[in-house]
Amino acid sequence: MSYRNPQIIVDRSAEIWASNVGTIGNIFANTIDTYLAAKNKANAENKKQIDAYQILTNETDLYNAELAKKASKDLPSSVIKK
Repeated sequence: MSYRNPQIIVDRSAEIWASNVGTIGNIFANTIDTYLAAKNKANAENKKQIDAYQILTNETDLYNAELAKKASKDLPSSVIKK
């Protein structure tokens, strides 16, 4: 090694750290996006089930009301209180 022409040492550690921090940030952002997409999908499926249950409940109530109406027509007038 010569003292007149020393080898220049290039320190690239800051560049490596910055690159790794950027990569970690991208991984974190992708993880959040994946989580939110899965959460939105689950919420949509849950809403779909709630809507289907509400439709079934409404149809059942309507059917029961029609049955009650038919049953009240068949009752003799002496049984019905006015």
